[in-house]
Amino acid sequence: MALYETIKYKVIEEEGSCEIREYEDILLASTKTKMNSSMDSGFGNVFNYISGNNKERQKISMTTPVVSYEEQDRLVTGFYVPS
Repeated sequence: MALYETIKYKVIEEEGSCEIREYEDILLASTKTKMNSSMDSGFGNVFNYISGNNKERQKISMTTPVVSYEEQDRLVTGFYVPS
């Protein structure tokens, strides 16, 4: 059994150790931070949220993969909400 739930995906293409994947529709618990040199990825914010620092004080299981991407000059970091 895997340690963390992994979102279901289909491999579209493989090249060496890299894969292009297609994921089903998902919910993402994420945070946005300013793009700057401090290297604040927002990981701590999202980790605190899934650890129970949220409106419902509910813990959410960690999932993989953790994602980071740039959106309108902000860095978005998030965990997929488990099934």
